Amino acid sequence: LTKIQEEMLLFRKELRTGNLDEWNAKAQLVFTAAHMDAIKENLKRSMK
Repeated sequence: LTKIQEEMLLFRKELRTGNLDEWNAKAQLVFTAAHMDAIKENLKRSMK
């Protein structure tokens, strides 16, 4: 199993147990972190 497949299986299990709030929080954190990295990269490029 790849990492993503494992995450998806976990996700389905969490869905069944109704633990969605935690997943939403995790997704938001990951998305925000990726977004911040992209912004930093753009800033670095525009500084040059």
